[in-house]
Parts: sequence; structure tokens; C-alpha cells
Amino acid sequence: MIDLRAATIGTLLATVLLVCGSTAALAKDRSGAVIEGLARIVDGDTIAIDGVHIRLSGMDAPERNQICRDEKAYAYRCGVSAAGALARLLDGTTVICQSEGIDRYRRTLAICRTAAYPDIGLAMIQLGWATVYDGGPVSNDYRLAESRASARKLGLWRGTFDRPSKWRQEQRSGGLSTHA
Repeated sequence: MIDLRAATIGTLLATVLLVCGSTAALAKDRSGAVIEGLARIVDGDTIAIDGVHIRLSGMDAPERNQICRDEKAYAYRCGVSAAGALARLLDGTTVICQSEGIDRYRRTLAICRTAAYPDIGLAMIQLGWATVYDGGPVSNDYRLAESRASARKLGLWRGTFDRPSKWRQEQRSGGLSTHA
């Protein structure tokens, strides 16, 4: 004779595992998804919309506690300055992000825009508050924007700084460098 309680519990358990597995698969691949709303600034290259952390694809900004030097060699918190520049760009407007996937920190990677800026990451590079991301393929528009911001000494380029990826690497290895 079949124990119906055991069969029901087994079916329930299998259903729960199937649903959880499906949810995990969705969380791993958000490519193509559109996320829209008001953004909260996390740092100079990350925003949050409705609880979803979104890393702006193709660019990199200083970390909040990163120290840079201005044109007079005075130290300043360039990560805070970059986050402030991003806040001014977004200024309470609706942000629309097109997901490109998930990064290793489980943030959505996306190209984001507003009515005023068709590519927020590109705008941050153009203003000199972000650099081209060193970890993968990047558009030529981003590289050209970085070159122009550097030549015009905008944002970070008005003084000296470590590229954000280099700064993070040095922090992990115990280094204390503050400029490049």
C-alpha cells in the first residue's frame, strides 16, 4: 500500500526544489531585462532601482574611500566626488537600464540612460569621473571619451589617481598607493 502522506510530501519537496532552481536560474541571467525607475546612488559606478543593484557596464569609478590628488596635489575622496557626479547626472529622473547579465558580485550589469543622457556610463567617462573598465571588451566611444577627458583634465584627470581596478588590487594586497 502507498503512503499518501509520504508521496504528497515528496511531491511538495520536488516542487519547491524545482521552483527554487528556476528562481536561481533567473537570478543568474537577467540579460535583456529592462529595469526602470528612480535610482539610489550606491557609488560612482553602481545604482540601485527597486532593490536591484546595477553596475554600469564598461566603466569604472573610484571606490568611496579611494583617495586621489587634485591639481594642487591636495588629497580628496575621489570616490565620493564620483558618486556626487553620478547623483547630479541622475538628479531624481527616471533611469532605464538594459541588462547585459550579472557580474561576479551578483549585480546586474547594464547600460543605463535617462531622458538627458543616452548612456550614463559614457557621460561619467566624458566628465572625467570614471575610466574605461579594465576587465573586458569596451566600446571605442568609451575609450575616446576617456582620452578626451584626460586631455582636457576633467574630473579625476585634473590631478593624479590610481585607476580604480589598480587601487582595488593594491588594497587587497595591502598597498597604500593614492595616485597614478
